[in-house]
Amino acid sequence: MASQPRLTREERSKYIKAIWFYRNHICLAARDLLGVTLAPHQRIALKQIWSKRFVFMVMSRGMAKTFLLALAGLLYTILYPGMKTLACAGESFRQGQMILEEADKVATGGNHAVKRSAFCSRALGKYETGAWKVLSRRQDSWAIECKANGSSFKTFPMSNAESIRGYRAHKIFLDERNAINK
Repeated sequence: MASQPRLTREERSKYIKAIWFYRNHICLAARDLLGVTLAPHQRIALKQIWSKRFVFMVMSRGMAKTFLLALAGLLYTILYPGMKTLACAGESFRQGQMILEEADKVATGGNHAVKRSAFCSRALGKYETGAWKVLSRRQDSWAIECKANGSSFKTFPMSNAESIRGYRAHKIFLDERNAINK
C-alpha cells in the first residue's frame, strides 16, 4: 500500500480552506475536484441534494438522477472525513449497483473524460492506488472507500434485511423510492 505524502503546515491549512470552500460551492467542487461539468438543471439538482435534508426529485428518464446521486455520494466521501454514505435503491440490488458504478466511473475517469485535479490527487492520493479502495463488489454489498480520510460510499440489497442490519450511515440516498416497500 502506498503511503500518503506528508503535508506541510501551509499545505494543510490551504487544503482545509479549500475543503470548506468546496463544501459551500458543491458544483465548483464537482468541476474542480472531479472534472465533471454539469448542465444547468443538474447544478440545481446537485445543490438541492447537497443543501437540503430531504430532497424528492421528479425527473424524466435520462435526466441523470442516478449520476447525480453517485456524484453527491462521491463528493461526500471526498469532502467529509469519516462520512458513511449509503445508497439504497428499490427492491433490487441492481439500482444501487448502478449508482456505485457511476461513482466509480467518475472517480476513475471512465466514460466521463474526467481528469482528477492535482488538489484531489495530492490530498487524497490516487484513486487507483492504496489511498482508495476501488469499488469492491461483494455479493451482499458494494463499496467505494477512501482510506485517506476514512469515508465510504456503500450500497446493500434492500430485499435482504440481514445484509443491512447494524450498518449506520450519515447520509442515505433512496433511488427509485416508489419501488421500496414500507
